[in-house]
Amino acid sequence: MDGKTLRGSGQAGIQVHLLAVLDQHTGTVLGQVDVDGKTNELTRFQPLLSALDLASAVVTANALHTQCEHARWLVDDRKAAYVLTVKKNQPRLYRQLKTLPRARIPIQDETSTRGHGRYDIRRLQAVTCTGPLALDFPHAVQARRIRRRRLNLTTGRWSTVTVYAITNLTAAQASPADLADWLRGHWAIETLHHIRDTTYTEDASHIRTGNTHPVSWRPCATPRSACSG
Repeated sequence: MDGKTLRGSGQAGIQVHLLAVLDQHTGTVLGQVDVDGKTNELTRFQPLLSALDLASAVVTANALHTQCEHARWLVDDRKAAYVLTVKKNQPRLYRQLKTLPRARIPIQDETSTRGHGRYDIRRLQAVTCTGPLALDFPHAVQARRIRRRRLNLTTGRWSTVTVYAITNLTAAQASPADLADWLRGHWAIETLHHIRDTTYTEDASHIRTGNTHPVSWRPCATPRSACSG
């Protein structure tokens, strides 16, 4: 799942904002809802996913949606799994992940890519968090850290970004390679944003709220695969 504001749809504060869910493997948009100015993405999370069969699916979402209520609903009510990014909007959980004994955890997955003027190296560490390492988040049993080193091929400079994430899937259910694939696959939804901007030129549109109606998407049956939320 991920949201996008249509920058040409009005003045700041009243622009159209859409929240969509996309299948990582097929690139199919499974659903979309309008997020009006009286609410935010958090309140639209369940309405967007309610029409989909999520049993045995893996839902990925950015740090905004790393919320206890979302996790309980996905696992308890919809029988789904989650892989959620953790940032400082969850300060207690973020501190827990940052202080895990990473020095004793080996690198379990490493990939490298080259393109768009850069060279990326991604290294993943995953650890089961039970007992003394139990995380303060519903159903979370695995934590992962991905450290991405990026070389700018133009300037020759390196930069490093660290990303933390959690999942309710055990090590037997999701390998380090699976976790790495789902995190990278989450950003497939950026392709949807790119198509809207370049093919449909949505950001350049000057249609104003009140002169048009939000598009309604008819949801498809969810494949038993990862969905980017």
